[in-house]
Amino acid sequence: MFQDDISLFYILFSVMLLILISVNLYWGTFIILLLQPLFITTFSEGAGYSLTKIIYGLSFATWFVVWALTRATARSEFRPLLSYPVAAPSIALGALLVIAIPVGFLYDASIDNIIRDLSQYVGYLAVLPLLDLAQTPHKAKRLLLCLALLGLPSSILTDVGWIGLKQGLELSPEMMVFQYAAPYWGPVQGALWVVALSFPGFAWKMMAWGLLSLRAALSLFSGFRHMLLTFLLSGVTAFFVTKRIARHNPARHLALCFLALAAGAVLADLSGLVTLPLSDRTRERYSTLLSEDNLLEDRSVQGRLIESQALFEAFQRNPFTGIGLGHSLTFVDVDRKMDRFQVRFRYHNGYLETLMKFGLLGAAVFAWFFLAILRQAFKVVRTGNTFFAKAFGLGLVIYLVSALAASVAGSFFSDRGFALTVGVMGGVLPALEYVRARAPQPLQAFFRNGKLRHYV
Repeated sequence: MFQDDISLFYILFSVMLLILISVNLYWGTFIILLLQPLFITTFSEGAGYSLTKIIYGLSFATWFVVWALTRATARSEFRPLLSYPVAAPSIALGALLVIAIPVGFLYDASIDNIIRDLSQYVGYLAVLPLLDLAQTPHKAKRLLLCLALLGLPSSILTDVGWIGLKQGLELSPEMMVFQYAAPYWGPVQGALWVVALSFPGFAWKMMAWGLLSLRAALSLFSGFRHMLLTFLLSGVTAFFVTKRIARHNPARHLALCFLALAAGAVLADLSGLVTLPLSDRTRERYSTLLSEDNLLEDRSVQGRLIESQALFEAFQRNPFTGIGLGHSLTFVDVDRKMDRFQVRFRYHNGYLETLMKFGLLGAAVFAWFFLAILRQAFKVVRTGNTFFAKAFGLGLVIYLVSALAASVAGSFFSDRGFALTVGVMGGVLPALEYVRARAPQPLQAFFRNGKLRHYV
């Protein structure tokens, strides 16, 4: 009886969500952003179908399909889609996902695994509806505020959860339930770098440095090499790109000083000059960065090399289109015991993963898509008439550069949160471009027959 009540609740809840999303697609976007971390959790992503996954899938599909039907039946109300530079590569990416479905069947993938893999990438397609739904700076700012409010606590909790696992601590697994909302914070953190290095206001600058210092501390003590290196890369990127809006501002060099302090502290600890409150596990991890032999002997690196070899061999089966969606590779575990194998559908090398699933054709489409997003971001920096617009344009650049570089060792491409974040940012960026305001029309008012009348 209890199970029937739960099922009925989910059915009624689904109907209510679909109605809300259909009635107002713009506000439905906020529902999509909220549902993904709540209904797609890190603990159920490989468990096949579930009610929560079906609800989220129906919600996203309804949001996207209703937008497509609205655009098809009311063309005069919308700007031509292909007039946006990011629209064509987004459409090409959608076509690529459609092609990858039958290709997956051709290489014996099951329907549930294909749907599982497809859900990792559909977030990129959020670009297309948002080009229509967020056409004003005010609407764009609301969505960016939503990303910040959901992303900050999710990012901190997820980082602490992963650090706890790395350090062997027994933390509550619920800390990582919001893993797929953590990437929402990425472009905001990039914008914080811009504020810290170029904004004239003292209070906002101090707040930005405070949040960046928190991120630096988490990265430094995490024991995750990619987390520390990604943070350092984002700071270096911020130093170079902020010259577009603050070329002669000496405060930009604070980024290099800040990064040198963080990196120097790690090196001083490893050399024995100082002793930081690092765990032995963290210190051992960072020590591998100073020796190529130690790095190659690291079990984590060895596992990635074995995994990369398996991905490349799968890519060679069909270099042009890849082997499609829905495949899980099986390869020998790092301990080299032949009776133990690992089966994975999430991989560390995003580039080889893309080649395996989509081939050279897919790699070209993804490259086109990300280049278009970056060009759109730089266009906002060039044409935006507010610091807010320029900060988020450069913030997305900083985030994407570090994420694309980090995908060599930890794939962002197939991360659901990253895909939806990029999709939302790509859709709202055009609204932040400079739009010349219409000059106010002369207004004349005078009384006639005791009534105030206006003439324009």
